[in-house]
Amino acid sequence: MRLSRLRIRLTATFALAFAGALGTLIGGLLWYLWRESDGRLTSRLHDAAAQYALAIAREADEPESRGVAKAAPEVAKEWPLGAETFVVVDATGALRGARGDTALLAALPSVLAHVRLGADTEVTVHGDRFRVTMAPVPHTRARVVAAASREGIETDAELLAGALAIASPLILLAALAGGYAMARWALRPADLLRESIAAIGPANLGQRLPVAQPPDEIDALATQFNALLGHLDAAQRRNRGFVRRAAHQIRTPLTLVLGEAAHGLEGGAPRGPEAWRAALARIRLAAELMSRRVDELFLLAEADAG
Repeated sequence: MRLSRLRIRLTATFALAFAGALGTLIGGLLWYLWRESDGRLTSRLHDAAAQYALAIAREADEPESRGVAKAAPEVAKEWPLGAETFVVVDATGALRGARGDTALLAALPSVLAHVRLGADTEVTVHGDRFRVTMAPVPHTRARVVAAASREGIETDAELLAGALAIASPLILLAALAGGYAMARWALRPADLLRESIAAIGPANLGQRLPVAQPPDEIDALATQFNALLGHLDAAQRRNRGFVRRAAHQIRTPLTLVLGEAAHGLEGGAPRGPEAWRAALARIRLAAELMSRRVDELFLLAEADAG
């Protein structure tokens, strides 16, 4: 199948538009997933900190407990080990209990001074980024500092970005193939119009191209071409009428010339100079008429040639 430059241009335009839309979609998707994952991490961390603080408050309210100093270690021992790391500090800033990642626990005391109640903080420990928040322990002046790693969010985002980076060229290639097929389908009316035009010759200028209703751009082009065919058909009819009239007007003087020549060459009675002069005058008049008609035919031919 012969490639079409118009189809290639339409395909390239479609591919560029599709690539722009795809890039925007991928960027928006990555941003949305990042924001949602970050929001879920923050919400989970706040809930875990609040539940840990509530567990310490309940433990501190027990009759045999001696406040946060004893409740915090007890809760740390009983609390299930999960993705969060907890540190409990009292009103003086002293650590009263901890639970979680040992490497992070070792680094948390150095960042406690930067953590504020009701605000989240980002810290980096051994190359890993952590989200840190603080929650109050009810009925006490103690605080629970909770931290969770952002590694899951970053890993998921990197995996998704890698998958999209691999899939995007394949999607773009499929879009190019589909765009070329769509361009071929969209230009099919133009191909039909070309075939219809090719079937019209000088002998059938009265034929007209089909026009659908309601008309589109191709139908508007067919309407304009039909108008052109109408003009050509009318001009052809006028030219044929002129040629018929010119032929008729040439035939009369030509008949006169032939008749005079035949009569003069017959072996009848001798003719005098006056008779020959009159015959030659009639022949000259007939030749002048034919010359004018020939000039008009030349003029018509030059007009047809543009």
